Amino acid sequence: MDTETGSSPDRDMSLLDVISSNAVLRADSWSQEFRLQPTQPAADTRLQYWLLGAMYSEDSGDYTLLTDVGTDTPWAGFSPNFLVVAMHDYRSFSVFGETVWRISARLEGILGGRFSYDALDYRLDVPVANPPFTPPGFSLTYTGDKTFNDFSPRLGLSFRWREDVSTYITATRGYRTGGFRSDVFTTQKANPVYDPEHLWSYEAGFKATFRERRMRLNAALFYIDWHDMQIPVFDTGISNVVIRNAAEATSRGFELELTSRPFTNLQLGFSAGYTDAEYENYPNCEGPGSNCAGDPIPLTPEWTLSAAAQYDFRPGQGVDAYFRLEAFYQAETTIDQERLFSESYANGNLRLGATVGRWQVTAYVENLIQPDYYIGSICPNSSANGCQVVPERQQYGLRFTFSTR
Repeated sequence: MDTETGSSPDRDMSLLDVISSNAVLRADSWSQEFRLQPTQPAADTRLQYWLLGAMYSEDSGDYTLLTDVGTDTPWAGFSPNFLVVAMHDYRSFSVFGETVWRISARLEGILGGRFSYDALDYRLDVPVANPPFTPPGFSLTYTGDKTFNDFSPRLGLSFRWREDVSTYITATRGYRTGGFRSDVFTTQKANPVYDPEHLWSYEAGFKATFRERRMRLNAALFYIDWHDMQIPVFDTGISNVVIRNAAEATSRGFELELTSRPFTNLQLGFSAGYTDAEYENYPNCEGPGSNCAGDPIPLTPEWTLSAAAQYDFRPGQGVDAYFRLEAFYQAETTIDQERLFSESYANGNLRLGATVGRWQVTAYVENLIQPDYYIGSICPNSSANGCQVVPERQQYGLRFTFSTR
């Protein structure tokens, strides 16, 4: 897949001609995955399920950033423009597998794992020096290569109390590859690599169906323990986002999901989630000597709730229609490391759809209750006017779909 994207933000976010930029990202990527697994479980063996697979992917591209210093700049000595060119070549390979074994008539064991190998080549150039932007002693060209590898196991047990009630426990190790920081010219020239992220995720759950499978209840408790958690942070030295590693972080909570079909044409659903996610140790998060231990992890609200109701009907011969109402709530949450908050909000969506042959039409209204609220922020350090907030707005319209099958 070949992609090219561009942006031309006004970095000072004012009416003055202070500083702006023009960025272009070109990328070429492809991936291929192979899986081998049985179509149905074997009834006469202890091996109930197995899966083997492999995946390979490549991603290469270049990023060009031209920063223009305008005539209204308050800083003396700045040259008219500053050019940065970054190039990367990323290759990833992994093999994975999983088996489910019948230990007894009611007890099953889960054993799986994934081996990952990642290789990254990186080059960063500043063709023209600009002393006001760059500190003394920096290099105009940086090249580097790095490889990462990891093995992540998955273990679990599942016990079936009866045909429609079961419990389970799982332990899974997670991995995210490392990479090169974009601020290699400044504070990170001596150590330009950010580390891979690792975690252990533990979950215990309950699954049950009732009333002749018309009602389903799923509940789960979870605990996640992160090490070297990767955090995107807007760096005040280069006016760009860089990746930092928080030393430790944890997340704990529960999830609940209930679905029901009290009548043939009516579906009801409800879900609730509680999450307590915070940094356990994050040194130098806001400068030398600081520590964000105890701060909440951004974009992890403490409470989330949702409910839905859908009624299916046939208004005419050959016409299948539905009416669906959705409601959801999210508690207050931090948006980013700048300690900005998104206030709690409740909202809803409304949909009315019909299918006739291969055609489907849907009328919808999204964000029905609260037309405007904020879901994110942009805080460029070169701005003299604070931060921009990212809004979510009310939308309504008609959607037409045609199926070729």
